[in-house]
Amino acid sequence: MNSSTPGKHLLQMAAAVAAVIALMILATLLIDPYRVFGITNWNQKNFMPNSRYLQIEALKTKSAEAYVIGTSRVNYYTVKDFQELTGLTCYNLTTPNGTPRENLLELQWLLARQKPKMVLMGLDYDIQFLATPMSEASLQKWMHPETTGTPLWRFRLEYLRFDVESTWLAIKRNFFERKVTYRFDVETGHYSLPKRDDDIRDNWAAYEAAQFQGQPPEKRRAHREHDDDVRQIVALLKKHGVEARFVFTPMHRLTLAIFDRPDYEAWKARMREICGTVADFSEDPAIMNENRLFYEPVHFRAEAGRMVLEKLFAKEAKAR
Repeated sequence: MNSSTPGKHLLQMAAAVAAVIALMILATLLIDPYRVFGITNWNQKNFMPNSRYLQIEALKTKSAEAYVIGTSRVNYYTVKDFQELTGLTCYNLTTPNGTPRENLLELQWLLARQKPKMVLMGLDYDIQFLATPMSEASLQKWMHPETTGTPLWRFRLEYLRFDVESTWLAIKRNFFERKVTYRFDVETGHYSLPKRDDDIRDNWAAYEAAQFQGQPPEKRRAHREHDDDVRQIVALLKKHGVEARFVFTPMHRLTLAIFDRPDYEAWKARMREICGTVADFSEDPAIMNENRLFYEPVHFRAEAGRMVLEKLFAKEAKAR
């Protein structure tokens, strides 16, 4: 009997486990669904990468004279419209489900490296329902490590965990789905929804019937802890001599209906006290009552964003 057999079996098992782990790590590095390693860049459509990370990486080598910050709603203040109306080069730092704390951290990083002339911040009441800090459950929404002070090695180590579901979804949506439902443009900071645009154009009646249903009769209140983050943003922009523009973003009438009205008005009053002048487009009747200007009750489309920017920058546009 060979007494070394158990030892050989253990070594073989250990080698097999190591090989599997190495293969999983290699697959994660090559597939890189969140695009945080930069070895490959094939996740181009339909699966959201970590856009927060990619935006900051892009801004290491490029700069702009103006920045748009806020939640996913500010995604529809387009760089093209902004530049056309103001004459300023622009980058959009939209952060889906982003909190004012995230906006503050990104601005601190940005203003330590660049000297923009203007920052436009969209203020959203309903994003204030989110807790601070945000849950770290979604790898798509982790902030760039340089904005949070997290070591890069630790940030990337978390992404080496082989997430079978996300990896498969990234492969499936990039290679096996014909329609382009989502695309992120790191050059502008925007994402686009081509299939929704096609559906709106091709069959508006069906799209409207599917998307604009009554909202649940819930009344929610804002978290007050976000107020101080906005206060710090105002102070930071003032310290760096950056022109600050604040906007209450357009809301659909169905979304407005779920707000606790007294709390909503109190929040607006606090934002005006903190920010000074805030342009209020939240209940613009030309926008809130027109379904065609929204993808669904939560997000307005670029057409509505253009209407806001035209009014906001009317003097600059006339001067041009």
